[in-house]
Amino acid sequence: KSINTVIFNNNKMIGYNTDYIASNKILTPFKKNFLKIYILGSGGLANAVISQSKKLEFDVIKITRNNFIFYRKKYKHFNCLCINFR
Repeated sequence: KSINTVIFNNNKMIGYNTDYIASNKILTPFKKNFLKIYILGSGGLANAVISQSKKLEFDVIKITRNNFIFYRKKYKHFNCLCINFR
């Protein structure tokens, strides 16, 4: 789990992953009409999108051109298909 936003409230720090929250809001409306999601790239947002996509029960296909073997192992626990795009 990662945090990209910290809010101070009553002398306490509360951390949020706004990428994950935004992914949920963006992807949820598509759930009723689509079964698969293709993710291009492997930046920081990709992790949040993959995690949220699997939670919403999309079939995830990740397309990457860098470090293909690394990403195939990294996303194995998501049951995510990785495609080498070169």
